[in-house]
Amino acid sequence: MLSTSAGHLEKMKLKAYKKPDVNSTAVSVKGSDTFTFKVNPESFKRSYGIAYKDETHIPQGITSQPKQFSHTKPEGFSVEILLDESGIFADPAQTGQTELDSLAPVKRPDVSEQVANLLAFCYEYQGDSHRPNYILLCWGSSAGFFFGVVKSVEIDYKLFLPDGRPIRAVVRLQLDSAESPAEMMRRMSPNSPDMTHEKSFKAGNSLSNMATAVYQDDSYYIDVAKANNLLGFRNVKPGTTLKFPPLK
Repeated sequence: MLSTSAGHLEKMKLKAYKKPDVNSTAVSVKGSDTFTFKVNPESFKRSYGIAYKDETHIPQGITSQPKQFSHTKPEGFSVEILLDESGIFADPAQTGQTELDSLAPVKRPDVSEQVANLLAFCYEYQGDSHRPNYILLCWGSSAGFFFGVVKSVEIDYKLFLPDGRPIRAVVRLQLDSAESPAEMMRRMSPNSPDMTHEKSFKAGNSLSNMATAVYQDDSYYIDVAKANNLLGFRNVKPGTTLKFPPLK
């Protein structure tokens, strides 16, 4: 679990947004702009995937062909979170109780309100935006470490009061990263200046024109020459493979 240098325990939080832009303003849900988990998760997972083009026309007699890249999939994120109203995780310093008091049998609320608030933040349909909210996960010094949308919510109720009300639940959240259209086009573009490109130098080409095609700026032709260990940039032989490194 993350904590500050002063030893204060930081709790994982959710913030809700109407737009796929982490720099936009968080919205209030049921009177609060933050959903704070009472118990931090023990772990979380990040997943990454690549999609390849479906080869439906494979020549007869050929069992396989090299897969052709299509696109990178949105980053996935999954976490298990404990919702609890049993009192076991209550902080006596905050409640004013002694440790013995916190173990005494008292009438406690169930987790229904926590579950309802969580679903309102990340799952329920929002009439004004015509979709569920976008979610920002924050935890200690890693504030804003994942921005995305909920893919699924699974709630496993574990502990119950004699009257059947649940006082403990394990919530499994699965999310996909959310990107603005501009960010998505930047990532998906095969000509993105953030990627390394290899291009063959053809007769009539110039380093200046090729740099413009990749970086939208001809001033990088000198850097391209250096990256390819060229002694000059005017006498490049046709057929030479040139690397165009990503912008820093």
